[in-house]
Amino acid sequence: MDSQYERVKALLTEHKDKLMALTDKLDEKETLVYQDLVSVLGERPWALKEEYSKFITAGGSGYVQDSAQATAEEKTVGENRDGQVGAEEASKESQAPAAAAA
Repeated sequence: MDSQYERVKALLTEHKDKLMALTDKLDEKETLVYQDLVSVLGERPWALKEEYSKFITAGGSGYVQDSAQATAEEKTVGENRDGQVGAEEASKESQAPAAAAA
């Protein structure tokens, strides 16, 4: 157990500048994405597995665009739903005076 503690302590000491840069980036932004980590820590020493790449590299996979498109579609659906509700309510209101008159 002591040898592992010493190993981790040595690694943290060796990479102290990267650790401090990472804490500074986290102070700046609460949530970091893959590109933020690459900008602070540099490229990985081994290749990123292709099947994970589309999930991890959000900026490179179109995820940001997909999210923006989904948000726009949700807004459109919400507007349509609001329009339908408004039309249904207007129909009910127009029927209400006729029912009262009868």
